[in-house]
Amino acid sequence: MQKLTQTILQRWQANIDLTAEALNSNVYIYSMGDTSHLELSVSCESLTKPSNDSLQDQIYRLVSELPLAQVESEKVSIQFQNQSYLLCFEVIFDDRNSPVAILAALTNTVINNSLSALLSLAVENLSLSYNQTLHQTPVSSELNNPVGLNLQNFINSFQEHIWIKNLNGQYVVCNESVDLAWNKKHSDIIGKYDEELFDSATAELFKSGDFQAIKANEPIVVGECERIDQQQKRHWLETIKAPLLDSNNELVGVIGITRNIGRHKEAQTQLMLAESVFENTKEGVLVTDRDGQITEVNAAFSKITGFSREEAVGQNPRILNSGTHDDLFFRKCGIPY
Repeated sequence: MQKLTQTILQRWQANIDLTAEALNSNVYIYSMGDTSHLELSVSCESLTKPSNDSLQDQIYRLVSELPLAQVESEKVSIQFQNQSYLLCFEVIFDDRNSPVAILAALTNTVINNSLSALLSLAVENLSLSYNQTLHQTPVSSELNNPVGLNLQNFINSFQEHIWIKNLNGQYVVCNESVDLAWNKKHSDIIGKYDEELFDSATAELFKSGDFQAIKANEPIVVGECERIDQQQKRHWLETIKAPLLDSNNELVGVIGITRNIGRHKEAQTQLMLAESVFENTKEGVLVTDRDGQITEVNAAFSKITGFSREEAVGQNPRILNSGTHDDLFFRKCGIPY
């Protein structure tokens, strides 16, 4: 195994920071050091307890006893300070399918299918980061991915509200826009259910949207609403939800995105206003395309000329020529003839 570079370690750290928060767990990565023995490379502890050297010693002993070349995934129950914990092991492989390191996740919750899928995705991303970094061609530093790039940083760069819920309905990921919009701390959202964050009617509405997206098996618009922000500005918000699938195309949760569609609504209102003026003006009005063909007429046009909309659309304005006016008259009126 090649020695882990600082870039790999930084990318791994960013990955497990997000993983530990999503799983509400302590995450450790042990790799082969210069002495050919496993050593702790990176770690992140999101559990409020336990977190001390004696616990890490216990985990290290369990990791050291694992046959690195044979283990792919394993779970072990451990006791510490009169509490039960589940320790999940996943092996990180290189592109030759050789073991590189072991990820150990310590949690005090039951690991269900959705959480297992998130853990597997994290390990796949760790392997991908390792292999991409090793095979990166140093043509230009501008082409290298930023060291701190991860899912959390990525979604935080958007003004839209973005979140992910697992199949149990718990929020496992959300961006800073969600924190601000809901006026809650990030830690007060992650791991919570809708019933713990909102009133019962709102919680039921949100869960109904999740179900609709899962049933549709594609992104759908589940709601629109008008919101007034702290500066008393009005915003039209649209919420889109979509099923979240893992690498095996298995359902693991729901993605939600709420975006500001105020500009779209304003344009829509202007179009409706223009349509109202077009239809209700007393003057006859016709609209042509660039080739001079009539594409629309209003009611006054039909009343004045006697041509119905169906008769006029698709025709050239020359149908209005009664022989009274010459070509110059039509050109002055701006009508192609």
